Amino acid sequence: MIIKDRYSCIIFVGIDTNNTPKVYRIADALNSYTKGCHVFTLTKLENRIGCHHTSYHYGRKTCYRTALAFAIGFLTITIKILREKPRIIYAIDPFAGMIAILVTAIKRGIYFYESLEIFCDSSSFLFSGKLKKFWYVIERQIARNAKAFIATDQYRMRFLRRYYKIHPDKCFFLLNTPPKPTLLPDPYSLKKKSPSAIVFSYAGMILEDRCIEMIFKCMADLPENVGLVMIGAGNEYYTNKLKELSHQLKISNKISWLGKFDNNDLRLLLSETDCTFALYDNNCLTNRFCSPNKIFDALYSGVLTICTHSYLTRDVIQQHGVGLVIDKVNHKDLLHAMRRVIEMLTKSPDIRFYCTSLALTKYNWENESKKVRYILDKYI
Repeated sequence: MIIKDRYSCIIFVGIDTNNTPKVYRIADALNSYTKGCHVFTLTKLENRIGCHHTSYHYGRKTCYRTALAFAIGFLTITIKILREKPRIIYAIDPFAGMIAILVTAIKRGIYFYESLEIFCDSSSFLFSGKLKKFWYVIERQIARNAKAFIATDQYRMRFLRRYYKIHPDKCFFLLNTPPKPTLLPDPYSLKKKSPSAIVFSYAGMILEDRCIEMIFKCMADLPENVGLVMIGAGNEYYTNKLKELSHQLKISNKISWLGKFDNNDLRLLLSETDCTFALYDNNCLTNRFCSPNKIFDALYSGVLTICTHSYLTRDVIQQHGVGLVIDKVNHKDLLHAMRRVIEMLTKSPDIRFYCTSLALTKYNWENESKKVRYILDKYI
């Protein structure tokens, strides 16, 4: 059923839509079912603003100013959506779900709810401690009242379905896969001066719990023709600390700092490297059920991935031979994995293109968009 007399909207409340590029791809799908889709985002970092996109950001302020900016953005988005009276709301994460459940109760309509994280296991002060039970009740109610509950992969979906006691028939998962490329990019533009070089990359937030120091220490034990590209931004103090560490380890000449890029540019930069990382300590549910965007960005870019073991990385990386999976993040295992990648690429430089192109026939947005259409056809 196509509704051309009413609008739809997507609400996302989180860190950055750059971490969830499928927001815009879901908007494209909703556009074909309604009069138009309006994207509302309330994020810590500034987002790119496109057509029918209302964006508010609350980050990089003092604690009280951040809370005030968040509250103002939250109320403004709620009021604007109430005025628009959308027929369909796609809400991502609990704060967005709270807006959706309120708007649909007052103005009628339906909403779908997607949970990007396992909030019951979050270390954030807002979702832990005494507030943990409160958010359990809130998210369970949001998920149960939604027409459909969606998670980022099948393993998170099964866990959260049981945790919140949601009926299996209304549970789905959408992988954060990019569109399938028509042509894999040429990887060697970064290596024209030294075609024999092997280039690793780190892409993501530069934070203390991302195993970056361990990557640096492994780089010190690798040959001179092995480089590392740092793509992303983060804590300025920690970034400076890493730069000091690179000088201490005498690897500063092997590391390039490129800063933050949007998702499309990120994939182009990744395509000019050979291997990237998706490393998580296996110390919490969120990491054990990790569903990193990095592995799909790496597939699109035609690069291998060294990642820690999770259900999804086992399915995508290990079974398709598009990288290496290590059980624990320690210097010995990570260095061994990096050396194996160097050996693989030295023997067969094109192996990563062959493996990733095969994996992309299964993991691409064209396949995931069929699930979106199925959900919309079923409940509209």
